[in-house]
Amino acid sequence: VSGMVGNAYGMPSGFGLDCTQRAWAFLQSQGPALGLPGLRVETLDEFQDRVNSGAAEKAGDREALIDQAALLLENYYAHRLYKEPLYGVKPLDALRSLRVSAAGLDVVEFHTRMLEIFDSVRDAHTNYVLPEPFASATAILPFQLRRVQDARGNEAFLVTNILTTGEGEQFGGSLFTTGAKVLTWNGAPIEEAIRAANEVGGNSAAAISRGVQRLTLRPLGHSRLPDEEFVDVGFLPPGQFEAQDLMNERVRWGVLAGLPPGQFLPQEAFSLNPAQSELRRAETVLWGHDRIRECQEMAAATSGKEAGAVADDRVLSRLPEQFRFQHTRGVPRPKFVRPGDLVDPAHPEKRFGYVRILQFSQPGLEPGNVDVNANEFRRILELLNEVAPDGLIVDIRGNGGGDIRTAERELQMLIPERLAPAHFHMANNDAVHSMLGAAGDAGIVGMFRGVGPNSADGRLTEGRALTNTQGELDRGQAYMGPVVLVIDGLTYSAADIFAGGFADNGIGRIVGVDEATGGGGASVWSYAEVVANAGRSGSRLLTELPMGVGMRVAALRSSRANRAGLEFIEDVGVAAERPAYLPTIEDVIGPVHDPTNGTFGALWRQLCGTVLSGAARPRVDLVKADFAGSELTVVVRTGLVDSVVFGVELETFSSDGNSVSVSVAAPEVVPVTGGGEVTRVLELRASGTDGVNLRVTGMAGGKVGAVLWRQLRGPIFVDLAAETA
Repeated sequence: VSGMVGNAYGMPSGFGLDCTQRAWAFLQSQGPALGLPGLRVETLDEFQDRVNSGAAEKAGDREALIDQAALLLENYYAHRLYKEPLYGVKPLDALRSLRVSAAGLDVVEFHTRMLEIFDSVRDAHTNYVLPEPFASATAILPFQLRRVQDARGNEAFLVTNILTTGEGEQFGGSLFTTGAKVLTWNGAPIEEAIRAANEVGGNSAAAISRGVQRLTLRPLGHSRLPDEEFVDVGFLPPGQFEAQDLMNERVRWGVLAGLPPGQFLPQEAFSLNPAQSELRRAETVLWGHDRIRECQEMAAATSGKEAGAVADDRVLSRLPEQFRFQHTRGVPRPKFVRPGDLVDPAHPEKRFGYVRILQFSQPGLEPGNVDVNANEFRRILELLNEVAPDGLIVDIRGNGGGDIRTAERELQMLIPERLAPAHFHMANNDAVHSMLGAAGDAGIVGMFRGVGPNSADGRLTEGRALTNTQGELDRGQAYMGPVVLVIDGLTYSAADIFAGGFADNGIGRIVGVDEATGGGGASVWSYAEVVANAGRSGSRLLTELPMGVGMRVAALRSSRANRAGLEFIEDVGVAAERPAYLPTIEDVIGPVHDPTNGTFGALWRQLCGTVLSGAARPRVDLVKADFAGSELTVVVRTGLVDSVVFGVELETFSSDGNSVSVSVAAPEVVPVTGGGEVTRVLELRASGTDGVNLRVTGMAGGKVGAVLWRQLRGPIFVDLAAETA
């Protein structure tokens, strides 16, 4: 009961509920400034009444949904025969049982049972997707928790964000504020409540990470409504450690509505946890106003409109919802990695880079714009290769996935040799083989035509790679320094596959804020994609879903590359290579006086000093490329290579933008002694529509160690053409 213990601190009874109501009102008032004029918060009861009174159903709709769900899971779910024994569940039996009782349930109860059945397999890819008004609503409590180590080094769950009840104030001046340590939840230990809140996390890292997240934030298009309307939170105020100082505050669940619906466009090579994507959008509205304004600034700048200040693409990504980056001599930004934390105190001259990949796609770009995503990542990496050559932190914490091909093409940019991509497998059953037998040659299904059972595991078909990285390989490395990858339990889907590829191709070390990634190794199809693909076999079993409901299924199960046998990411995840780094209080909320708090500075300093600073990889950097008459003088700087191979080709560009490349000379091998610079003069003859593709390969011990690729174009070619004439 709010205030019972709190009165000793001068807090009146009911203070938490009053603050919650005021926080909702203030949040709604901020909607127009956030570009969300329809933003509003309602109670759980109001939301449920709205749902139950407004649902439009026809006789037989519920039975049809149950039947289609059973057909989907029985025939096209690649994980089912693994999940059932692992978790001791039988979703098909549960659906049959629900079919008997479905008519007697109200709307919320029916959808809740369907969610429970889909969630029983603990697969964030395989979803029952609710219609409006669920789809654009998120259940919220007015604060957010994070697992950290407290000032005494013990594991704790701290309040890291809390809604404001007015301009310039936190939760009404309450002692329940940022930095408070939560110990109990409706009288139960907080750990129990966290595990109960987890709906789909399979491994321990995912269970805790998802449980913490969903304890206070639930996207209702994919999650069940909270069981309770009020929560009594037992906590210690910031700086307090003793049990006798335990306080209690009562808060209330609300439903945040007025968010734009999520943009998920189906494609067969997609691997995304949509609930996590929705959560990130809601988190940004609740806590990340600086992030919204950064995205708005870049969007305005790239569309040619004034934004107060012109966005600099050497500071901000052109795709700010997908990438953020920083380096040792970069520009400080609010609540983001500080340049001063990307340092090795023992070697202050060294320069390090950081790039965070928030997702492997961006709304409005998928499914047909893999190049846009990959090209922006290449641009950022080439910039960081120049300004931060001594090491790179790639951060995919919280990345819920996206386009698998984008993820693996971005991996290819970090190494000089051909990437070994993940393989994918379908369920090995009659329905799948019937679908494949009727498939054409196009698309993902066409890649599996004629596939047989997997010799190591008859539950699956043979594997196929989805990604061709040859184009990225031909363009050389975008970053040549040592690389470390940072993951957590919310790293999922295509990000899981990215982490697996990072490990399987020996790119660098993996450091975890949790001990492993979330364990989502699959390619996901929407129900409509399954119908379209299975429909080619003449099947009449799958029909359009009623009631505006959607479904998604993990149709392809991924296996690891460069492994002796079949190894999977699903449920297991990709392990960090050393004990998990449990964040400190300073990492997640920072010292009170620091306006750039929550930047994980201690971790970045540790990685720069102990992981990256002592590592090195072969590299070749372009110092200059000067034209004089018909001669191209190339100077490269090398490191850890014993020879370099110069290759040059002319690329002729036509008026329609197409190009044809032809080699102008055999590759030339130049020995390197002691590192340093290598100069080569190359004879060229070119026309005004030509460009030069320069490729310099650094060899180390007879193996390719680094590949530099640059395209050189400019007015000089007009002069060359005139001279040739």
